[in-house]
Amino acid sequence: MEKGKFYLILLFEIFFFCLLYFIFLFSRPYEFDESLYILSGKMIILNQLDPLSSNYENPFNYIFGSPLAPLLYGSFFLIGGLFASRIVSLISVIASLIILSKLVKDFFGEKYLHLSIFISGISATTILLASNALLDSIAIFFLLISLYFIYSKKNYLAGIFAGIAAISKFFLFLPFFLILLYFLGKKDFKFLYGLSLIILPYIISNYPILIQVLRFLISRPNFQSIEFNFTQILREIWYSFPIPIYTCALFLKDKIIRKNLILLIPAFSFFLFHFLSLNYISIPRHASYAILPSSILASILIQKYERCKFFSPFLLIFLLFLSYLNLSQAIGVLKNMPSYKFVENEIKEIEGNILAINPYAVHLIKGSDLRDKRVKPFFEVGCYEHEELYNAIVNSSIFDYAIISSKPYFLECEKLQKLVRENFCPFKVINSTNNVIQIYYNCNFSSKFKNF
Repeated sequence: MEKGKFYLILLFEIFFFCLLYFIFLFSRPYEFDESLYILSGKMIILNQLDPLSSNYENPFNYIFGSPLAPLLYGSFFLIGGLFASRIVSLISVIASLIILSKLVKDFFGEKYLHLSIFISGISATTILLASNALLDSIAIFFLLISLYFIYSKKNYLAGIFAGIAAISKFFLFLPFFLILLYFLGKKDFKFLYGLSLIILPYIISNYPILIQVLRFLISRPNFQSIEFNFTQILREIWYSFPIPIYTCALFLKDKIIRKNLILLIPAFSFFLFHFLSLNYISIPRHASYAILPSSILASILIQKYERCKFFSPFLLIFLLFLSYLNLSQAIGVLKNMPSYKFVENEIKEIEGNILAINPYAVHLIKGSDLRDKRVKPFFEVGCYEHEELYNAIVNSSIFDYAIISSKPYFLECEKLQKLVRENFCPFKVINSTNNVIQIYYNCNFSSKFKNF
């Protein structure tokens, strides 16, 4: 393919995904985790939060990453609000696709580039990272840079960027630990030196916080059965549509797989972590770590059959079907969400004590912060199923409003939300926007309901 035509197609692909991600960026209201990250970063910048504090209210006790991404998001939020924060994640994901294209072009060949980029970019999980200000949106960029330097035989630099990726999202400690073992097995210590340059200072300076994070993970109760969690994991993996991983799994004995197993370490780590921890909630955020690197190998394996009869029509049908699956999933998530206008306008008007399933979004919209005790999260009242669950809400302080979900948005709090809906929500907010009533309830609490 001519150079000019090659780069024109690549430019078109990047432009297409920028446009696609912009549409979802402006269509998705405040997400729980991103609200926490943005608020934390904003409070650090305004000198309202010490990220190294051992205070139990410090959100970094349960943020599984360093302040790097929250600081970026918080800075841009102060400049231009939620959408400005999401622009950072969009740029990071687009930059990740560009690094991926560079990796494919330099080490596998130009002919595999466009298919790799398309499979990666159209993934519903990639759309999620590009349209939400998440830790993973930043971490995946550093993951791909590290993989690029590994293939460039610059293992020291690869270790440095692996360290930055791992402290950006702690999940990445697992794949990079496995990659470290791979290099140690070859008696190559450069990756270890680069990794240690980032990891050791971070652990030393953040030791108290890391201990709190570990305590949170260990002590966090799980009242769901193993069967329930396992079923949810299978469901979330299915809806992540990791087709590149399945493709690689079908050809595990192929020479290209055996020579590039390092690209499948993130996929192996993805499955290992979620099945061992029974954690299904993080799957939509973590799937892209597995899908993007494996898309390179999947593209090579698919194009091995390019001389077969009807290959081109088959490939076109495959890509259209893949696009349909992923876009349907991404759009389906939006159907269960209210509009920005409704959320912004309604929450700004609320005064008094608020019981919120997403307290961080309430703080961002109202311009308050975690020190404002008028906003109380559900999980401080008591989210888990137990005999005193109903009393947990009845005996807590009187709230003027509750902002909750009518669907299992926060499964651990779903029982509590149901009690609120059934007994404390006599007044629903009526709004013409589709699905708003299904998602957000504006509940007036009154002393007469204390006797239910």
